[in-house]
Amino acid sequence: MAAREALAAALLCALLPCAGARADSVADEADFRFHRGVSLYARGHTEEALSEFLASNRLVRNRNVIQNVARCFERLRMYNEAWRWYSELLAEPLPGGERRDLAAALERLQPSLALLRVFSDPPGATVYVDREDLGARGQTPVTLALPPGAATAIVEAPGHKPADARVQLRIGKISLLQLTLPRIQGDIEVEGSPRSFELRMDGPDAPVQLAASGRARVPAGRHVLYVSAPGHAAQQLAVEVPAEASTRVSFKLLALPSPSGTLIVRANVDGALIRVDGKEMGFTPGVIDNLPAGSHQIEVLADGREPAAERLEVEPNVRRPVDVKLRYAVPRVVAAEKSLTRAQDAPASVTVITGEEIRGFGYTTLSEALRSVRGFYTSSDRDYDSTGVRGFSTPGTYNNRILVLSDGHVTNDVSVGQGAVGRDFDADLSGVERIEVVRGPGSVLYGSAAFFAVVNVVHRAPADGRHAELGAGRPPASLPASTANVQLISTCALARAR
Repeated sequence: MAAREALAAALLCALLPCAGARADSVADEADFRFHRGVSLYARGHTEEALSEFLASNRLVRNRNVIQNVARCFERLRMYNEAWRWYSELLAEPLPGGERRDLAAALERLQPSLALLRVFSDPPGATVYVDREDLGARGQTPVTLALPPGAATAIVEAPGHKPADARVQLRIGKISLLQLTLPRIQGDIEVEGSPRSFELRMDGPDAPVQLAASGRARVPAGRHVLYVSAPGHAAQQLAVEVPAEASTRVSFKLLALPSPSGTLIVRANVDGALIRVDGKEMGFTPGVIDNLPAGSHQIEVLADGREPAAERLEVEPNVRRPVDVKLRYAVPRVVAAEKSLTRAQDAPASVTVITGEEIRGFGYTTLSEALRSVRGFYTSSDRDYDSTGVRGFSTPGTYNNRILVLSDGHVTNDVSVGQGAVGRDFDADLSGVERIEVVRGPGSVLYGSAAFFAVVNVVHRAPADGRHAELGAGRPPASLPASTANVQLISTCALARAR
């Protein structure tokens, strides 16, 4: 094993100098031919010198050698070839002095040449003269030195149809030739989703080719299509467009989630309902996520408070705090005018006992609640409760000078006009929203029973939307009764057990 490794190392060492030796030998040969060409040129043997310079340039390309080749052609009066070699050298980056010398050489040759200057659209096309098999003469724009007489210039470029033209060349003249190469085109038939989109070719910033499903005429060849639409993820499609034929392209852009923001809603009342654009979204304090960016109507509602509404602008990816102050609701009554109006605007002295007061003080009967009204007092004969107003409560009248309403409906007895205010008033005060007390005569609106006052018991209306509520209560032991109130989704069921 050791012997094989030693042999391999010996062979490698033997081969390495050979590569370097070959490179050195090529450079040595090129240098030898260059100096031999210089010697022959000095002795006037121009053709032999040209042969040596050409051989040296084939071995190792050198700027000085190219210049010597051009000078040899010029001395041999082969002006076309001399022009070609001078022009090749002039295309390279050169010091200012050498560039001026080359420009002077070309100017010196020009009176002896028939020149053809070829331009094309697009530029960079390959130029042939007479036949393509004679080899390319350069790329446009290019100036060619050709024999005088008729010549055919052929211009070709990838993706374009070739173009040619025949020109007449004269010694000492420059002929100009401008050729336009038509693009080789094909058709693409595009359809996709969404219907409105923007299709660009070979770049996201390129001009729009199509804005809806249809056909577009495009250059033949391989392209990358960029498809975009508002609110959708952009897509790139690679397509090969055949020459003078059509190909079908279909796509489906994925919809992007709409820009959204967040509202953090706080209020001075916990549990207030939050609505956004009329839709219930939660309760305060609450965080409302994924609201589409733009303008929204925000409403905050709570029992016993005036609703608050505000139009807000939701910005994408921004958490916006919203602080709401809910003011106490102004009491509204029906009994004063038989229509809902604010208590402060009613044409009478009105007292409102709210549902919060009823639940807070634990009132179980109407007479208990009326005791809290100034100017009212109650009495009982162990069968019926009576209510007096400003000291008037004649025995045996049984409240027939006070009109008692339940949601605007008269509850007084039709024969004697008795108004029930005790347990004979068939109502559960836990379901009462408010008790309206209008002092003074109301006979104009309600007749003779409304002499001292009008008492209207207004029950709570079912809550809008989804709502659930459960309550239970137990009165004193002297009145063994229990009540339960259940309200589910805008329906109310009242159960009593005695």
